[in-house]
Amino acid sequence: MATVKRSKTITVVSLALQFALGALTVLLVAAAILALGTAKAHAGPMPKAEVLVKGENIRLGDVFEGLAQHADFVLAPAPKPGERLVWNEPTLTRIATAFNLPWRPTQGQEIAIRREASMVDAETLRAVIRDHLATLNDTDSFNVSISSDVPEIIVPSFDMPQISVSDFSMPESGGPFSAIIKVSAANGKSQTVTMRGLAERMVHVPVLKHPVRNGSIIDAADIEWATQPANSIRRDVIRTAEDLIGTTPRKTLNAGTFITPNDLTQPYLITRGDMVMMVYKQGGMYLTAKGRAMEDGVSGQVIKVSNIGSNRQIEARVTGKKEVSVTE
Repeated sequence: MATVKRSKTITVVSLALQFALGALTVLLVAAAILALGTAKAHAGPMPKAEVLVKGENIRLGDVFEGLAQHADFVLAPAPKPGERLVWNEPTLTRIATAFNLPWRPTQGQEIAIRREASMVDAETLRAVIRDHLATLNDTDSFNVSISSDVPEIIVPSFDMPQISVSDFSMPESGGPFSAIIKVSAANGKSQTVTMRGLAERMVHVPVLKHPVRNGSIIDAADIEWATQPANSIRRDVIRTAEDLIGTTPRKTLNAGTFITPNDLTQPYLITRGDMVMMVYKQGGMYLTAKGRAMEDGVSGQVIKVSNIGSNRQIEARVTGKKEVSVTE
């Protein structure tokens, strides 16, 4: 019996020891986390991973974070917009020493300083000319190309600068142009550049989405639009969808083909041998009779029709699908 009691006692002690070690581990982890947080809260000034200067001067606060004072102290002029300046280890040491910062650079450490900037390239200026043309002519669009050398214009800050166009010169129908472009930055400074190029007037032309053969009537669902330089399109090419709708090709037209009036004809509303309704109107009188078409006919065309009742041939004007109007 005494042996059994000792075994129970050892087991209880072992469990208590495990519990105590577990609690101690939790306390140690909590203490480590608290110490890390405290260390971060009291961390001294450190150089920034990326130094990006907005103004014309480099300030101490641009280079270091966690400063208690002197953040606005001017250290040096900033590099030009878009350019980069590198401070080496001796320079960083002198700055840290001068301001009594509790930090020193490692051997060979450098910091790159960059000035915020926006770049105005040739593509941006091309879009500006295109927008300017839209204000002059709201019905046509233009394809703009630049022939003159355009310098890369860099202005301070990432804010989009103000760009204006003056002394714009171009033939009314499009062609060679010249203009003076002024790029103004937020700080009031501006740059000007003279641009020359070509503005091609573009036109929107209705074309077929798919091949359409003779006898098929073109409707709005068959049409899409192609944009081409105006000087590449013949004068007789159809420019409106209304001139296509309701017509039929004289011969099969392929998708994307520019269409002229000579490519189209009115569809036959009546073909030879069709039974047709003959309508006679005179004052308040309205008479109808059946007839047989002796020839094909499109809308508005006068064709010969044989009256079924009298077997007499008369002339009648095509007014609809298998319908003619008799005027005599």
